[in-house]
Amino acid sequence: MYEGFIICISIVFAFLFVEYGLAAVIKYFYLRRLRRSCRGKLILTYDDGPGDRLEKRLLQLLDEHDVKATFFLNAKKAEQYPKGCDLLKGDGHELAYHAYEHFHAYKKPPWIIWCEFKKTLSLLRRWVVPNNAFRPPYGKLITSILFTSKYLGINIAFWTTNSGDTYSILPDKETIIDKVLNTGGGVILMHSFDRVPENPATEDYIVELTDLLIRKAKEQMWQICTFSEMLDISVEQRI
Repeated sequence: MYEGFIICISIVFAFLFVEYGLAAVIKYFYLRRLRRSCRGKLILTYDDGPGDRLEKRLLQLLDEHDVKATFFLNAKKAEQYPKGCDLLKGDGHELAYHAYEHFHAYKKPPWIIWCEFKKTLSLLRRWVVPNNAFRPPYGKLITSILFTSKYLGINIAFWTTNSGDTYSILPDKETIIDKVLNTGGGVILMHSFDRVPENPATEDYIVELTDLLIRKAKEQMWQICTFSEMLDISVEQRI
């Protein structure tokens, strides 16, 4: 009986390591490679849309600067507001996968997350190019999702700089700009869902930060591109 208990415990620990520990190790090396790939480049990314008010402001700003960004779509919101996805796609921005409901990979069984992952891919097929990138909610990754995405030919998309636009106290915009300048570029995490009437100041923060990032990137003569373009450019540079 004692041996059986030891075996069960060993199986549980082995599962936890493979599902969570291995994913953490892979993520660590992925982020190191990502930081190298985005040097000299600015990649603007926005999670959890589509929305209405904020995304329209962002689209106007991006159009004024003649810049394309990557929007990681929430499939549930896409169901509720398909026109927002149409606008993003119509303006030539890159659309990619995020989630159906904003699941936390460490708080749900892997099979439930896998079902949500597949549901997201199915619902967003109308707007997202097949095999485009997937950004795990909260940046939490488990091995089963990693291997499933690789099997489907989908890149995992993290970020190198968090804008802090979901924090209760917004960071100073210049602090974020300095971080990006100090690292020589980056993939910037922002969010494009509406905050009105709850927190309109956050919407202003995102729009103003986007504007500052673009202006600084142009001053530095960096390439401003989408996430997929950044990966393609990096491959060419390695060759």
